[in-house]
Amino acid sequence: MITIRCWVNPELAPATKVEISAEEKRALLLDAWPLPVLIAGVRGGIFTGIFTATEAGAVGAFLAFAIALLRGRLTMPVIRKALVDTASGTSSIFIIVVGAALFARFVALATLPTWIMGFFEGFDTITVIL
Repeated sequence: MITIRCWVNPELAPATKVEISAEEKRALLLDAWPLPVLIAGVRGGIFTGIFTATEAGAVGAFLAFAIALLRGRLTMPVIRKALVDTASGTSSIFIIVVGAALFARFVALATLPTWIMGFFEGFDTITVIL
């Protein structure tokens, strides 16, 4: 939609002439190398069969840790925030799992599946041939 609107009305996204020097391009490439390395490490390991998808999560976390360590961006506040966010996300998932287990137990103890099955068995069934 954006492409079509800009094609019909070029004033929405006017062309710009930005000159980027070779030195700036090299600096930008050096700043962007972690993402392709992380993707290649995880996907390459999965596709070559070195590790499973579950193990790939651990490898990805290790690679992200190593990249942050190499770039000097791994500080105690960053580690603390990562651990707090991980604990928050994991506890949210556990609360959902416990709620689902309690709901399943309630449904079973209330004999709700048996009641629903009996309810639908009372209907006359009509076979439709197409």
